Amino acid sequence: MFYRSSLNKLRRAVEDFNRRDVEFVIQLGDLIDGNVSEDLSEKDLGTALAATEELDVNLYHVIGNHCRSVSLPHLLAELRLEKGFYSEVVAKGWRVIVLNAADIFRGAVDAKHSDRSALKAMCDEYNAVDVPWAGGISDEQMQWLNDQLRICLEQRQRAIICSHYPTWEKAARGTHTIVNAPAVLEILDRFPGVVVAWFSGHDHLGGYATRKGVHHITFEAIVESREDTAHGFVDIFEDGSISIEGLGAVSSRELCVEEATVVPGVNGDFVS
Repeated sequence: MFYRSSLNKLRRAVEDFNRRDVEFVIQLGDLIDGNVSEDLSEKDLGTALAATEELDVNLYHVIGNHCRSVSLPHLLAELRLEKGFYSEVVAKGWRVIVLNAADIFRGAVDAKHSDRSALKAMCDEYNAVDVPWAGGISDEQMQWLNDQLRICLEQRQRAIICSHYPTWEKAARGTHTIVNAPAVLEILDRFPGVVVAWFSGHDHLGGYATRKGVHHITFEAIVESREDTAHGFVDIFEDGSISIEGLGAVSSRELCVEEATVVPGVNGDFVS
């Protein structure tokens, strides 16, 4: 609805981030909307990225379903990523884990028949609605997530997971969650107290809910904001608490944390 003004809102966000002297910035996906051709989508991506070049700090990218309007190799090259999923230690005792929940996505410009078949099978297995924007996470990435959370547990780190897609249906509309969300949540359950929050976008209306000590926050979208701004600032603290200061359309929240727990025989490998 307010797509045409989104680029200016992005530029204002960059100015605001620089003015507030933040440590880093995370964008939660769909940096582009997708155009009538792949060439035009690539041009749109370049325009959006140009608006972020004035940032004084690292920008961590999350891949969204609309980002797949360009080929994955081109997208990764432009975002300067080796893979669509990665993790970074961003402060003492804190790790940010970035997932690519559009990993298996039949709407991708370079989707293969195997991707479409895999997504359909996944929808059938998890009784999920096969909407055009449905996305899922591969077994490879699930095992990697499990390994990252084990590292967090061993190194006494807390984690914030960033994914374009929400994973808990009470924090977003059910048609907007990861197709194989139950399997993802099962991995989180193996590491009680490690994951403090799940940050996502995708559902433009936003949402919030807690599940087993994890705060699931769906941030309101800049693309449908009536406000002049739609971004926020996140403060993380040594005790594991998180403070979110939302501006414009984005909600503010104060999040507490549970203690991490070792569960014998549970913090193991992912089994598909």
